Amino acid sequence: MTAPPSLSDILAEIQSSHRLKPSKEDCDKTSAVADPATSLSAPIMALYFSSAWCYDSQVSHDPVTNVFQRQHENKDDKLQQSVDLVYISSDTSSEELEGNLEVGWKYIPFDKEELRSNVKRHFGICAKKEMEALGITADQRNGGIPTLILIDVQNQSILQEDAIPHVMGETKLDDPLSHWASLLSENEDATKVRATEVGDDNPEVARNNKATAGDAFEDQKEAKKQKLEQ
Repeated sequence: MTAPPSLSDILAEIQSSHRLKPSKEDCDKTSAVADPATSLSAPIMALYFSSAWCYDSQVSHDPVTNVFQRQHENKDDKLQQSVDLVYISSDTSSEELEGNLEVGWKYIPFDKEELRSNVKRHFGICAKKEMEALGITADQRNGGIPTLILIDVQNQSILQEDAIPHVMGETKLDDPLSHWASLLSENEDATKVRATEVGDDNPEVARNNKATAGDAFEDQKEAKKQKLEQ
């Protein structure tokens, strides 16, 4: 039986398979398909699980867009470039997916169904109507759409299980990007401390680093699962 893809495998495949929604200056505005692989170089990867047909996803669309629109407008600002958004679609067609994209968004193409499915299975995030096809049970499902997962790319650990509350609603932050950068800094500092306690070359350290970094994620995941009804 083939082992499911690891987080490392998934991040590598996203890096090699993603596309970029170009600006009007870059290509004909009727086309959402850019040349392959504008590099995912930011230290944080934000996986945005969403769709054009889902009402809740459309409610979150503008708040998410507003945060990442500032990136497109401030390409020389280091903070603004600290996060790569990658759209993980639950759309029903390529046209629907491309119509839901905003300029500067990176995304997994519609024809990369296996990759999109592997990402959803790995994190347990999908629309309710996708569960059966994906083989995700109610116990395995950690969230629906929209969900915005933040990943520390270098340490391959989860910074935030769902950052949607950071961009909208009563818990909206004034400056989400600064908060996310602080989460990254805290995670990096904690990783360095754990490494120096035992030794950088000890394989047990690497395992403990990922396990400890995952503790907060598991706590967040459990809290969200208790609220997940749809």
